[in-house]
Amino acid sequence: MAVPRSDYLPDARDHDECLKIISLIESPLIKACCSLLYACGLRIEEGTLLGPCDIDKKRLTLYVTGKGAKERLLPLPKAVFEMLRHAWNLHKNRNWLFSQSSDGPPLSPRTVRDAMEAACKEAGLERAKPHMFRHSFATRLLEYGVDIGKVRLMMGHASVSTTAKYTHLTDPLRVEMREVMDRFAADWVR
Repeated sequence: MAVPRSDYLPDARDHDECLKIISLIESPLIKACCSLLYACGLRIEEGTLLGPCDIDKKRLTLYVTGKGAKERLLPLPKAVFEMLRHAWNLHKNRNWLFSQSSDGPPLSPRTVRDAMEAACKEAGLERAKPHMFRHSFATRLLEYGVDIGKVRLMMGHASVSTTAKYTHLTDPLRVEMREVMDRFAADWVR
């Protein structure tokens, strides 16, 4: 039985589509969360369970505890840091970066998924889950020429073979391979 394509290929969208989805999210809190997921390649649980103490404001870094309790330190873009600061000031919860109140629980992944679904529908785009931002982040890094080993570290992957699944999604690779295949097949059609 053939496996449907979506079951084995990561859902990575182009940069403009990611920004479009984020821009259509109404809640500043959820918008900041999605911006962080995309800007740092986080899993939804990694993002929603962050606390204010996980950000080093001076070095603009983010301390993430990922799958299997693996820890990693990521650079935090200044623009995203400012967005996070603004979102946190809406609730000032000491325990959670993303919460709906000063003493409440962290934002639920379901709430983020629902907001993304609404934004996709409004934009007329194919439905997307929060993990799409992680896939898109890895694809962008590879498109920008970041070494696959460094991308592996940013993603928190144990093996580079896990990261390698993103290489087929990059535009430069597709263009390069199209040129090679066109030269390869040029003599066949005459």
